[in-house]
Amino acid sequence: MYKLARRLNGGIWYNPAFYERHLITNGKDKRVRVYEVDTFNEVRELQPNGITYIRIKDNNLFISNDTDTFLLNADSFSDKSVKMPKVRVLPAYINDKCIFSNYQTESGLKIARYNYRNFKLEGLFDYQIGRDVLGVGDRLVFSEKNIFARKIFCINRHTGQKYWELDVSELGQTVSNGKETKGKIVGALMAKDAALLVAISNSKLIKVDANTGNLLWERDSTNHLLQLYGERIVNVDMNRYREISPDTGETLVEYGMKSEYEQHGFTVTGPLGAFTVTDAHVFIVRAMGYKMGCINRNTGKIDWSVEVGEGKVTLPHAPIVHGNKLYVLDDEGTLHAYDRVVT
Repeated sequence: MYKLARRLNGGIWYNPAFYERHLITNGKDKRVRVYEVDTFNEVRELQPNGITYIRIKDNNLFISNDTDTFLLNADSFSDKSVKMPKVRVLPAYINDKCIFSNYQTESGLKIARYNYRNFKLEGLFDYQIGRDVLGVGDRLVFSEKNIFARKIFCINRHTGQKYWELDVSELGQTVSNGKETKGKIVGALMAKDAALLVAISNSKLIKVDANTGNLLWERDSTNHLLQLYGERIVNVDMNRYREISPDTGETLVEYGMKSEYEQHGFTVTGPLGAFTVTDAHVFIVRAMGYKMGCINRNTGKIDWSVEVGEGKVTLPHAPIVHGNKLYVLDDEGTLHAYDRVVT
């Protein structure tokens, strides 16, 4: 189904971003480079100033170092950039006009509403964004900034007025050997219409009304690896594959996966890593191993698998599907590109 076409040995730190016929990487040397997708020829190097994160919104390229963000035009990849002091792109919610991110003030971190069209700080709100933040209508929804995040907040993204907060301590509470452990947020926040979906401890998936903060339903999720794709929530682990309705929480599709994994060599100790969903397949990697493959969403069978890097690397990042190519980044910073083969 896919055949190795080329490798980019660029010391890449994190999954690259794609814009039209270019891919943009942030290297372990904290430099941003632009390459042609088809040839991996380097087009140019951007902002060699300790860059750590890159984000693309429409034709805007945001690149951040430890303190500031720079905005460039992705159509031209010009060296001309505008500095946005103290603004970060991770974690952040970016719409067509503003960035909402943590912002360092003299009194500590706050959430900033920064207009990247006129480069003005339009507001500061007395909250801090944790791992995830989403925009839902006129609302900003985010997890608290805490290693054991238990609260979700919802505020007005124009004024900072708080609409609600939800504490998942009791919802995800576990009991082991008579000892209670409070629940916490373990998965990424996902938005569907006017609702929020999130995995919490005790292997639970919950749906919350984004307008009121009320719990709409809860169910088991097997693990925290979930993705919202169209009208399905995809949930994959080492035992089964599931597709769940985001509206009702019911299981729509379920396949046992143990025999498929064994047949294709997914037997290295450790969990499955992050995955990527397309219309027909789910592309998976073994987080502590070197195997990559794709699960057919209609049959539950693994249609294709491969040992990446001759089995000498591990795969900590989700595969990327762009055009008719499949990409995966290994732990040594090499990007492997596979061409789709029509059979």
